[in-house]
Amino acid sequence: MKLNPNPPSGAAPFTLNVSLCGSRPVPPVDGYPLTFTLAWGDGRRHTRYFCRNDHTYETPGVYQATVCATDGIEGHESCAGFRVKVE
Repeated sequence: MKLNPNPPSGAAPFTLNVSLCGSRPVPPVDGYPLTFTLAWGDGRRHTRYFCRNDHTYETPGVYQATVCATDGIEGHESCAGFRVKVE
């Protein structure tokens, strides 16, 4: 998994939109959906079954966010991290 959030920085309150599905929706794997877990770096975490997510950072700072995709069969996981700067 590779992520390049655009834009990766902004003024507080800053809403970051993350799309994990590219140009097409992510299909289920053998009928089981992928699970996306997003740890935003500010103590908040979300788990979703869809690939578009957003998060608002209220406080200025530099955050290390992590996104993991897990398949619904064997629990294989792929993760990527990125930095978010909020001014």
